[in-house]
Amino acid sequence: MQSSFLETSRHHRAVRDEYSTFNEGWIESMNAFYGWLSSEPPILYHTLHDEITRSLPKEPITRLVNYAWHFSSHSIADFHRRECMLRPEDTLHHCINDVDVARELISKGIPASFIHQNAFLDERIFDIQPTVQKRFDAVYNARMDPFKRHGLAEDVPQLLLIAGIISPQDDEGYAALVKKNMSNASFVDTSHENWQSPSQIAHHLNQCKVGLCLSACEGGMWASGEYLYCGLPVVSTVSQGGRVSFFDPDYTRIVRDDPSSVSKAVHDLIELNIPPSKIRAATLAKAWEHRRRLFDLVQTIYCAKGVGRDFAREFYAIIESKIGRWLPPGDVMNHR
Repeated sequence: MQSSFLETSRHHRAVRDEYSTFNEGWIESMNAFYGWLSSEPPILYHTLHDEITRSLPKEPITRLVNYAWHFSSHSIADFHRRECMLRPEDTLHHCINDVDVARELISKGIPASFIHQNAFLDERIFDIQPTVQKRFDAVYNARMDPFKRHGLAEDVPQLLLIAGIISPQDDEGYAALVKKNMSNASFVDTSHENWQSPSQIAHHLNQCKVGLCLSACEGGMWASGEYLYCGLPVVSTVSQGGRVSFFDPDYTRIVRDDPSSVSKAVHDLIELNIPPSKIRAATLAKAWEHRRRLFDLVQTIYCAKGVGRDFAREFYAIIESKIGRWLPPGDVMNHR
């Protein structure tokens, strides 16, 4: 593989750059992730996005903010203070993927909980499919952005890449290099015109033996949770953003940022032949801890508002996978 491609694929955005682009309005060109947990009282679960704030009516709304990228406790505290000035009628609570960031926020007096986004994947969709043949040594479900560092998987013999151009920040040139240089990989194109449903993704994952997480920094990384729900062990690089919260040394390996370390860890996990049911059961147990924290948080809101409902009972009947969707932020009130 050409060294220039490998160096490109090692690139990742600095946390300060990501926060800067948010403040400069770059993120406003993208959809936002949000979902209403309750219409009365209004409780909105959403990622950071200026346009969401501007689209909400002037009424008190409880907003549970989650993070699709790693932010420091200092950055989140700044965001919290700004939002409290812009919309003093709202109540904000921060759902954090990284336990250390959650603790730091709490110590600063910022309302926050260690509630990881991957707890809200739908385990009925992402499940073990025992009749599906394992065709690939490893899978990497990652869009075509250099921070995903696809080149670190260049030494995995039988690799499946689930990848496509799905965001304004994705890179057509980088995508072309990945496809040109990674002769070890088969591709599932997930670009908009070839969009794969969650059920289709789950089927692809079940054809693989190990899941890969190769970015140095992002958010909780839904793909990492999808691997685990499907019973795949995981090889990850060292990372910021909180995906490690669902990892366990029994079935995950955290390795150096080089292709040989990634490939060796994949081989070692395959040799261990860990029962997928063991990985899935342990993952669901972790997910339950985070769901219980959300249930308790929303139920406290219900009680304070005098609402005689049980959110834990409502959750499985009304909430879709991830408890939200990527949608134009200006449409937020259309989906209440």
